[in-house]
Amino acid sequence: MATTVPPSSESTGGTEASSPSTAATRRKAALALLALSVGGFGIGLTEFVIAGLLTEVAGDLGVSISQAGHLVGVYALAVVPGALVITRVC
Repeated sequence: MATTVPPSSESTGGTEASSPSTAATRRKAALALLALSVGGFGIGLTEFVIAGLLTEVAGDLGVSISQAGHLVGVYALAVVPGALVITRVC
């Protein structure tokens, strides 16, 4: 006669109650994901909002729209090495 072994929490998908440390870890992970999401949205917003304001920027700076567009490109090219330096420092 074969004996049966009761299923463990691993085989049932972890349906047992979470320990407090697991709950805290999940909360921290959720907050980190939220921070990354909000940060990504903010960066994306600041990068793309200039396209709608390009004519106003050109008018305020007294340059053509194409020159103002180049200014935006120079800014974007400066952000890349700056981000690499900040990432390396942190």
